[in-house]
Amino acid sequence: RRGLLAAAFAPAALMLLLGLSGKLVAAAAVSVPYGEWGNTWHTVVELSFWAQADLFAFGMAAAVLHVELEDGRLRLPSGWRLGALGAALGGYLVVATSTNVEEQLSSSPANTLMGLVCALVLALAVFATPGAARPNAFLRFLELRFLVYVGVASYSVFLWHGPLVRWLRAHDLTFAGGWGLLANSLVLLGVTLVLSTLTYRLV
Repeated sequence: RRGLLAAAFAPAALMLLLGLSGKLVAAAAVSVPYGEWGNTWHTVVELSFWAQADLFAFGMAAAVLHVELEDGRLRLPSGWRLGALGAALGGYLVVATSTNVEEQLSSSPANTLMGLVCALVLALAVFATPGAARPNAFLRFLELRFLVYVGVASYSVFLWHGPLVRWLRAHDLTFAGGWGLLANSLVLLGVTLVLSTLTYRLV
């Protein structure tokens, strides 16, 4: 049994090590300012599977745990949700306080930590008790109609938001300062949702 579990987790461990090694190489290659990729080895490595493989590891490990839970071979402790939430918030705070706005996380171990944070949040939904008469508050939040719709059209959102940020910046349609961030986010959210809805429905 122990050997089977080791074999099941081995691909996730391999992906984690592969991604971290790629990040180390990308960081050793000439570092570039945030979002300014070009004809450099840093760009080649950072945007490759090599430097991003570690982000797949956490989902792969979660899939193994999910099968173990479904088959009754694993039971989570009673306070695991609180622990997962606390670890996720702690990991996020570590990244937020140890990096600056202009830092490129893709070639940093902080990016790996953010991958773990996202996996812990995902676990709160994926490892919910099946068939529970009353879903937990987190699941009820995720089932809000607006969030479900954004989830359905999420790939369109992903495709649109990056080019829109660059277009708004290039045409001086962004605002500066703390309140500017809020205004930019609201404008970007509105335009992105409209365009994402159109492409999701029509394409």
